[in-house]
Amino acid sequence: MSGIRVTYSGLIALLTGLITLGTGLVFMVIVTRTLSIEEYGIFGVIIGLLVYGSVLDNLVSFWAIRETARGVKSGKTVALLGTGIFSTAGIFIYIIAAFIVGLGTDIDQNILLFAVILIPTKFLIKNLSGINVGWKPQILSYAHLISESIKIPSVLIFVLFLDMGVSGVILSLLVASITACIVHLIFGRTKIKNKINIEFVKKWFKLSWIPLYGKIAAVLFATDVIVFSIIVGSVEGVALMTAALVIANLASFAKSISSSVYSKLLESEKRNYLRENISQLFYFIIPLAALSLTFARPGLSTLNPIYEIAVPVVIFMTLRVLLFSVSEVFIQMLRGVEQVDLNPESTFKDFIKSKLFSLATIRIIHGGLYLVILVILLLLERNTVSQLELVTHWAIISLISTIPFTIYLYLMVKKKFDLSLDMSRIFKFLLVGIGIFGSVFVLSEEFLEYNNDIFEFLPSLLCFVLLGIVGYLVLTYAVDSRTRKLFKAVIDEIKK
Repeated sequence: MSGIRVTYSGLIALLTGLITLGTGLVFMVIVTRTLSIEEYGIFGVIIGLLVYGSVLDNLVSFWAIRETARGVKSGKTVALLGTGIFSTAGIFIYIIAAFIVGLGTDIDQNILLFAVILIPTKFLIKNLSGINVGWKPQILSYAHLISESIKIPSVLIFVLFLDMGVSGVILSLLVASITACIVHLIFGRTKIKNKINIEFVKKWFKLSWIPLYGKIAAVLFATDVIVFSIIVGSVEGVALMTAALVIANLASFAKSISSSVYSKLLESEKRNYLRENISQLFYFIIPLAALSLTFARPGLSTLNPIYEIAVPVVIFMTLRVLLFSVSEVFIQMLRGVEQVDLNPESTFKDFIKSKLFSLATIRIIHGGLYLVILVILLLLERNTVSQLELVTHWAIISLISTIPFTIYLYLMVKKKFDLSLDMSRIFKFLLVGIGIFGSVFVLSEEFLEYNNDIFEFLPSLLCFVLLGIVGYLVLTYAVDSRTRKLFKAVIDEIKK
């Protein structure tokens, strides 16, 4: 067994996530300040299309995590056959989707089709990640950190210096993806030295409907940008939503603290760490969400002043990201204790009754309901309100549709694990967050001077960001004994 360390892996994932937050911001600033709003909107559409092309990428990685965590030697088969077979199908799906979108919009089909070069590396990363997450989840963090760092010089060369526009962004992502593959191969080489076994492929094909069924939800959620661009006939709104998500997605980094819970539950039946881990999740997700809310306007201005109007979108999407991230952790917990795939005699009916199926169904219902409401809204409002109002309503729908499903997943977790949230402690974090970041917001509104020169504006902004983060850490350390223990655990983990 791998001896997965939940605290260590979670802290490493969170730390690298926060570091890559900085590198990712630099990358996006270069992109948003170089591309026009139309080009950035096209980039947002491509991101959505890549989800279609990657619809099969978890057919193998889904099992790779579970098999590796349980000591099954399927690594080489996963990396070679799994990637080769399913990425070929992914390329075909992407081309069809890009062709359809190109016909339904005025976007140049050539640029959409060019992005297909990202598909093979996406599949390889997914499969190698599956192998490594199953035995050392922190490897995923290392690969992400290095690949994100490579994106900066790549985008400088292709976008800023060579002025290649959206094509340059695609090439930058390709270089980063190849780098991630190399890192995964280096760290996970011991897990792919085994023999190729066609029996694994047979099993994956036989059970492919399970991860494929689960992928339907991701496709539904990604369809929103496609639907918007086709119904509205413009990518300006997609650009506003894409920019808003850059800021709103800060909260999603917090779920990294729970990144190894899934693998640990697969490896061991021990569950005593879950309540504390969820508390840690809220400890980090509250200040990250507060950062997005507090600095919505300056964050958008950093990307490009033309996106400042999307502040309301950031607010609603931040709350949505917070809820969605928490619900994702709940899903991983429930999947981690499901053992139906351990029994080779499990029937189709057994899988239908399992959490693997029911959790996917919940997400599909969520995604389907969200998409239907969005389509109705766009059809009713496309000719009556502005692009900004449309996108704001889009964000509100996204948030409201997420609330009941998050509550339902929590009730499932509470029942399955006899686990309840430490509400008094979470409320303590919330009060501290409101107090600290509310104060920082007032100060920033009074003293932060907006400047189109990023090199003058960003240092001032970072001072206020740092003030909020330090204030939150210091005050929670002072009022919460378990937070002091967490700080000690961090120091102890570093010493190991």
